[in-house]
This record gives sequence, C-alpha cells and structure tokens, in this order.
Amino acid sequence: MLPEAALAMLMSVTSPDGTNTLTVSREGERLLFAVSRRGKPILAPAPIGLEVAGARLGGTPRVTTFAHDFSAEVPFHTVRAHIDLKANCATADFGDLSLTILSTDQGVAYRWTIVAAGEAEIRDETFTFAPAGEPELLYGYNPAGYRGDHFQGDFESTHNRSALGKIDPKHLIYLPVTLLGDGVALALAEAEVRDYPGLNLRRPIEPPGRLVAAMARFPAKVEATGRQRLVVAREPWLVRTPGPRALPWRIFMLADNAAGLYGNDLVMALSEPAQGDFSWVKPGACAWE
Repeated sequence: MLPEAALAMLMSVTSPDGTNTLTVSREGERLLFAVSRRGKPILAPAPIGLEVAGARLGGTPRVTTFAHDFSAEVPFHTVRAHIDLKANCATADFGDLSLTILSTDQGVAYRWTIVAAGEAEIRDETFTFAPAGEPELLYGYNPAGYRGDHFQGDFESTHNRSALGKIDPKHLIYLPVTLLGDGVALALAEAEVRDYPGLNLRRPIEPPGRLVAAMARFPAKVEATGRQRLVVAREPWLVRTPGPRALPWRIFMLADNAAGLYGNDLVMALSEPAQGDFSWVKPGACAWE
C-alpha cells in the first residue's frame, strides 16, 4: 500500500450525512480506492482496474459530479416497504472506459462502464480489499470443486472469524465478506452481476495485508456428467460482451456494528428491477429464505 501523500486524488464523494467517503486516487495509469467513515480509514488505498482489449486508462479523464436518488418501492416483502436512499456520485470518463463512484448514508460503491460500442473482450479485473489496521473478518471458504477447480464447488461452508493474516491462501473466499473493526462494520457485496463472473477473493502471500480478486474465466470446454455440466477447460479471458454496458457494482455496506448492517438497502437499490410480468408469482411457505 502506498502512502496517501504519494497519490494524486482523482475524485472523492461523501455521503449526504457526511459519514462515509469513497476516494479514488491515481498513480500513473494505476487507480487506487480507499474507504473511510467519519474521517477514520476503513480500507486503505489499494488498486482497482479493468483490462479490456484495446482500451486504456491513460490521459486525463473528464470528471463529473452529481447527486442521485435511489428511493423506490420494494417489490416484495422485506424489512421495509420503501427504500429512502440518496447518493452523492462522481464519474471519471477515460474515453473507452469510465468509473462511477457513489456514497450514501448506508455505504459506498463503484462500478466500471464500457463506453465504446462493439464487442469488448474483458481480460481481467483488478480488485483489492486492504483493511486499515487489524480488524477481524467474517468469511467463508469454497471447498475444492471438480478436479480442484474452486469455482465449481457448492459455495456452502461454515463461516470463519479471524484476522486477515489467518486466512488460508490455498482457499477461495466467496462473498459477502464482513469486516469488524473498532466502532465500524463493513460488508463487501456486489449487485447487477449480469453476463459476468461473480467476484471471489483470495489472500496472496505477497504483498500481505490484503485480499485480491479471484474470478472464473469463461468456459472453453464443458462436459456433461449425469445431472451436471462441468467446466474442464477455460479461456484466458473473463468474458466477451457487447458494449456499451455497465459492469457489476462493488458494494461496501457500512455501519457502526454488525447489527447495523441488517436491513442495508444498497444491493437492492443498485439492482435494476426484474424485466417481465411476474404477477403470477405468489408467496408461499418455504423451509428457508
């Protein structure tokens, strides 16, 4: 992690209540993001990025700031019938790509957008989760899947609670991941994951003190075995997708403690409503959520 004084701030947004701040800084063509709450660092500056064939983040981007109201009626029964959520936002337009960040009273988020038209080959996405200080983390490992492919497990395990340094680097971690610090709780999640791999994490040996993205590459060969279709070979890229399009939100829910994360509206607020007629769906009894 670089000292903040060595970074050039690109854009920063603070929630309407002045509590939560998301900052994006720049070091050459590399971007780093940081999260703070009431002025206290929660996530230290750490790299994010998107590698798209033929696109780059060079030059001076055009930065615009704006406000957005995510308030909406909830289409099904939950802890509340109405979301009341406003955000302060900023977008850095690099030409072929843009980065949008936002901050609300319930947390912060960012997403990439492919601006250029035509097919885009997304080769990789950089995401780094670098807690400031030494908080505890709540996380789940995905057991080794088919032929040792961690992306083909059942994503069901007992959650662990430990310092970051105790996380086994051999295992894949799936979302959500929750950070519990002194007077703060943060839950990492995502929204609007459409035609794109989900975000998983792993702990690298070097550099220490962080988790980094681990994302499934596009299937190159699939075999059917009974009731399953299993990936036996993968492409070197994540996905080929038509542009222009927005990519998933990276969401950081924030509260003073773990209980305060209950009922957080960010995932729902940042998700587009389902398309189609679902009037035929009726609630009924079930054994789980």
